[in-house]
Amino acid sequence: MNWIQRAVQVRKSFLTSFQQERVGRVFYGPGEGQGPYSHFSIEQFGDYFWIDHYGSAPHPQALEELKNYFQEVKAKGAILMERQKEGHTNNVAQLFFGQVPPVHQIDHQGLQYQIRFENVKHPGLFLDHDPLRDWLKFSCKGLRVLNTFCYSGSLSLAAGFSGALSVTSLDLSKVATQWAQENWELNNSKFIGEHEPIYGDYFDWAMRWQKKGRDFDMIILDPPSFSRSQKGTFSTKKDLIPLHTAAMALLKKDGILVTSINSENISREFFHSEVSKASQQLQQKYLVLQEISLPMSFPTPLEGELEKTSPRYLKGLILLRQK
Repeated sequence: MNWIQRAVQVRKSFLTSFQQERVGRVFYGPGEGQGPYSHFSIEQFGDYFWIDHYGSAPHPQALEELKNYFQEVKAKGAILMERQKEGHTNNVAQLFFGQVPPVHQIDHQGLQYQIRFENVKHPGLFLDHDPLRDWLKFSCKGLRVLNTFCYSGSLSLAAGFSGALSVTSLDLSKVATQWAQENWELNNSKFIGEHEPIYGDYFDWAMRWQKKGRDFDMIILDPPSFSRSQKGTFSTKKDLIPLHTAAMALLKKDGILVTSINSENISREFFHSEVSKASQQLQQKYLVLQEISLPMSFPTPLEGELEKTSPRYLKGLILLRQK
């Protein structure tokens, strides 16, 4: 049994939704592989697969094992995305096995999504945020929600499913905001609120809304590790405080701030410290309702976690504003 088959077998013992939908993370190399296999992660969307590879060129033996696995499970197609360490890349995804459609519609945990395989760097559904989407589905009834850095709008859909009064999806990419709107329309019969997709810079819109006195009941922050706009660059390494002060200035009292980052090079302690500094700058107080971390389908070594070297890259907080 190879690395991938072993990981899939373990998942079948505790992930019943994966068996029913055939949608999920089937292999997480940092925790389930060794040597060249530790640089791969594989996600399944029905008959199609998305592979991420981090670091230098993929090992030929590992690539051959991947093709063998896809043949065994009768996959229709697979995409390979080669990334650098922090996920920054100038590459686009390439066809690796079989054939894939430009757009593939899936059902996942009660919602429908457009999965895209062409001219994208991610298929559009971040499976590491399954627990957060589950939480949002029960936590947004009657709220005015702002989802920043929305990409395909999966978190917006979860808020809408919960009964949000309105959901605003903001992204620097026109393609992303259109994608978010199309996903919303796929599920429109499940929602009672309105959806407002907005193309633009997060900091520009935050300042504009603050000047107009507009606030929100819930704000979701899930930025990329790095982005570039006409006005400069954004990095979670240096901009966590302004990122959070901009959001906190728009959050009403008793509002909820959902914030997460995707970076193994930023520690949980540093992230918490920067969020705390932002709240202190605005003289606001927050309660931690819940921490955000990787789900069970993203296992990592216990030894690495103890030594603070484990690649548990996802970290975040769900906060309630008190003052």
